[in-house]
Order: sequence, then structure tokens, then C-alpha cells
Amino acid sequence: MTMRLISCLCIATALTLLHQSLVDGQPGSKFVPVSEITDKSLNTVVDHAIVTSFDLSPDGKQLAILAIAGPKLGPLWLIIVDTSTTRVAASKELGPSTWPTSDFLHQVRYSSDQKYLVVQDLQHIRVLDGGSLETLRTLPTPANVDRQVPLFIVGAGKSDIFVCAFGSEQQPKYGFHPTPVQVQVVDVLSGKILGAWASEDVPQAVSLNGKLIAVSSWQTPNLRRVAPLAVFDTNGRKVADLDDGFSFSKSADRSKPLGRVLGAFVSDQEVLLSPDEHIDEAGHHSSGGMKLVNIATQQSRHSVTLGHFAPTGRPAISNDGQTILVSSFYMPPRFLAQPHGALHGGEGKLLILKRDPKLGVASSVPIDSLTQEPRVSSDGSVIAIRHYNRDVTILMRSSQ
Repeated sequence: MTMRLISCLCIATALTLLHQSLVDGQPGSKFVPVSEITDKSLNTVVDHAIVTSFDLSPDGKQLAILAIAGPKLGPLWLIIVDTSTTRVAASKELGPSTWPTSDFLHQVRYSSDQKYLVVQDLQHIRVLDGGSLETLRTLPTPANVDRQVPLFIVGAGKSDIFVCAFGSEQQPKYGFHPTPVQVQVVDVLSGKILGAWASEDVPQAVSLNGKLIAVSSWQTPNLRRVAPLAVFDTNGRKVADLDDGFSFSKSADRSKPLGRVLGAFVSDQEVLLSPDEHIDEAGHHSSGGMKLVNIATQQSRHSVTLGHFAPTGRPAISNDGQTILVSSFYMPPRFLAQPHGALHGGEGKLLILKRDPKLGVASSVPIDSLTQEPRVSSDGSVIAIRHYNRDVTILMRSSQ
């Protein structure tokens, strides 16, 4: 409900702000726009391109884009664009496409060493050479399981390990619910399957070395109406239940969670915990901030409370673990709690957090309500943001 209401908000003001003084923050932490990749940038390859996914290369110099040839359901293309010149550097037709579902989208992801591109198109998971775009292998679907298709992939920040989730094509269309999947942990360099197991939900994140995986825990007794986060090893053995402290307001109906805790690895033993976009009957999120939790001790190391914080989407973290991007689009809870929600207004920001040494906001970038999950280079110096109008803006850290 929340996302549907937010999508009706006025977004022109936020988009205009993005092309002005983009960042309010500390000196030396500002990001400025250096280029913009539009549909016209792709016209030399694909007419009427419908962009379904993108990823920023670890060095920040390239943008990998998955696009369907439109306006009808044409073939799926992989297009590599130079982020400084916006010119197409390489492209490849991948074959017939399928429309994304309401919950799961196509994905393209660089491996941490930039040698490989992994493409999940809701039909196959393919590993391509990052330079030639040659298909090196197609990852097999889980054996002895009928009608399983790939739904989600997530890669490790400092290894060639990817975690792949395969599930049923027929997913519930409404309501907040887990998605049972078969998980495969794969070394994309060799194609070797390092672990496989049944999960009660789609994995959210994988540690930098690829040895730990974060998944929502729906079976844990919980009166706070929030699905907490658990950590598993590559074979599906639970390592830890993380104490987040997030909670929705009390209600007579405590039978089902209203939202989940989102987790993202900052290091091999540290997970950033943040609330998701869901709200309770009073219009409140499950937390007004984020926590950095140590897995071994299951204790919070740092936390940050944010004013006017309303998270949207998953956090993005640079491979060095130092730069954290969190999207927020805030409206007063009293408006969200109304039967038809807010009709206008809203404060959209991409929060750029740093660890120096404590967790804190270094700067922020105005965004619109439909900005997709951002991408960040390995060292945190380059950011890619895709807006509601499908354009992708490339931002670079400025020392001035």
C-alpha cells in the first residue's frame, strides 16, 4: 500500500533539485553529476529500450544494462555503457525475454573482480565474460525440484561467489509473505556449487567472502510484528539470530508480521540492519534508524538515528565496506495513516553514510519517490542512480 501511495506523489521538485547543488554534507564528501545515461544512449542498439536492471562496475567506469526491445515484448539485450562518455562500449542480444513479475525483476550484476557479469532473467542464470560478453556457462536449476525458476541473485563483495534463489513461477500476488526458495551457493569462476538448501525466504545478502548469508526468519516467535534476520552458512546451517530491536506499534492482531528487517554485510562479521518500507496502522516504520551488528557477539557496535527517515529499497554498500547508500522518502506518519494516504509532498534523499570510525551520515542527495536502488563503486567514489523517467545519473565524489 505504501509504495502505491508514494508513487502518486509530486516528483518534479526532487528531480529539479538533483541537477542543482546535489549534496548537503560535510566538506570533501560532496557528490556531483558527471553524466546522464538516457534512452537515447541505447538507441544505437535497441529501439524503444525498456530498461529492467542495471549495475555499476566495481571501478565505476561502466554501466551494465539489461533492456527489453519495446514497445512489444522483444528480445533481451545486455548493453555496456561508458559512464563518462555515455557511449555504448559493447552489447549482446541474449535471446527471448519475459516480463518481470510484481515481486521479482531481471538482474545483472558484476562480480567483485569485474571479470564476470551474472545475468538473471527469470528464465536462466548466465555467467558472461566481463570483457567479451561471451557466455561462459549457464547455472543449472536445482535437481529434483519441479517448475523452479531463478528469482534472485546476490554476489559477494570480495569473491566470485554468488547466492542464487530458485522458486515457483506461481507466487502469491497480494499481501506480505515469505517466498520459499531453493538456494544454491555458486563459485561463478568454476561453476562449482558450494552449497544447496531449502530456505523459507529469498536470501537478502552475502558476506564479502561469500561464507555467510542473511535471510529473514519467519519462524522465530515475535510479538513485534517484524520478521527478524538470521545468518546461515553456505550449507544452510543457522549461525546467528540478530537482535535488531525494531518494532511496530502494538495491535490486537499479532498473527503476522507487517514488515521485515533488511540486512547488508559491511564486513565478513558485521551486518547493517535497517527497517524496510512497510508501515503500521499509525503510519510508522519499525525503526527510525539503523544498527551495525557484530555476528559473533550478536551485539550492536554502532547505531544511528535519523530524522525524517522512511527507507525505500535495500541499502547499497561499497565493496570496501566504507560507503553505505540508503534511500529514504519521508512523509509525516499522520498522513500515511489516513485511509487514502498523502496526496502531495514528501522528502526524498539518498543518504550517504560513512564509517569514520562510527556510523554517521556524511552527505545526502535529493531523489524522487521512484528512484530505484542505487549502485556504488568498490571504493565508494562513484554512484549510479536511476530515476522514475528511466534516466541514470552518474555521480562522482568531489574534493571541493
